[in-house]
Amino acid sequence: MPTFSSSLENAIHASLAYATQRNHELATLEHLLLALIDEPNASRVMRACAVSLDELRAKLTHFLENELDSNILNSDIQRQMLIEKIRSLKIERIPSWCI
Repeated sequence: MPTFSSSLENAIHASLAYATQRNHELATLEHLLLALIDEPNASRVMRACAVSLDELRAKLTHFLENELDSNILNSDIQRQMLIEKIRSLKIERIPSWCI
């Protein structure tokens, strides 16, 4: 059984709470990323990589509240949604020290 740091465990629990609050059957990567915005170490890394946390929070919240189907049952559909989400990202520049 893997052991997680307390901060990661807290973020995982927060992501599950975000999913529950929105009546989502599953917690997705978007729920976890939203929770990681409030995790000090993760947010520090994101800011170092020039991520606007306010903009990221707004976009994730919009996606979770308006675009994510609340009853995703088929993992193939979920996988396809993730692929499309990744393709839709417009990353202009990632500093080499962030990857």
